Amino acid sequence: MDGVERFVVVAGVIAAIVIALPTRAGLAKAGHRFAREYDLWIAPELMAAVDRAHRRDRWVLATAVLAAVLLFVLLPAATLRPFIVVAAVLPVFAVGRLLLGGRDFPVRAGRATVARSRAVGVTDYLRPTVPLAFALWVTVGGVAAVLGALWSEPAVLTGGVLLVVATLVVAGYVVALCRRPEPASDAEHLYLQDAWRVSRLDLTLSQLGFAAVYLGLVAAGDAPSGRVAVWVGVAVVATAAYALGVGGRARFRERLWPDLPPGRLLAVGGPA
Repeated sequence: MDGVERFVVVAGVIAAIVIALPTRAGLAKAGHRFAREYDLWIAPELMAAVDRAHRRDRWVLATAVLAAVLLFVLLPAATLRPFIVVAAVLPVFAVGRLLLGGRDFPVRAGRATVARSRAVGVTDYLRPTVPLAFALWVTVGGVAAVLGALWSEPAVLTGGVLLVVATLVVAGYVVALCRRPEPASDAEHLYLQDAWRVSRLDLTLSQLGFAAVYLGLVAAGDAPSGRVAVWVGVAVVATAAYALGVGGRARFRERLWPDLPPGRLLAVGGPA
């Protein structure tokens, strides 16, 4: 293991520790930003639950980073190793978030629950172009893997395979999480669950989009002169997929809360 590889491993471990041990001020800032972005007023006693949810989320991300560092160490040196740390985080993070889905703000024992009159799906929470974004990301990974095999470039081959795997896992996570019923004690609690779900989905898709763009750019930077145009094209397609996959945070409010006026604050946990 050379100096650069040691640096990546040490930096990854330090990053995981920093992610897993947020300060109170950092958690409070994240909670207030979440409330502001989704037009929520959250009672102080419930804000503590929001802080705990953010802390659990960071634990999942820290675990994913450590898993990526381990994969970085185990894979052969000829692969695109820095990319591994980015791409390998995504499947672990998505699966971890799926396991926590619906458990961040549970209904207290003995309280009645509310339910929607219809089932919800992916397009209730995310932009309708998200399936196209997934298809483009799989295409980018598949093209990279094939070209890496044809050109005997194990770095590009490994990066492409990882992107395909990450995209398929995240796509499954998105579908499963969107279809999972949300436990809620009242309408305001249900809105909080919706907002939290959308924020986690948007974060995961943003991470996937970054990984895809990173693969295209790194491959373009390392490619011989005759192949630069190919990798620039890959990066452009990955960037287009990123634009199609993120940015739909307000959609759930339009689809699932059509009677709620735009910009109206919703009080959760007590009167504003």
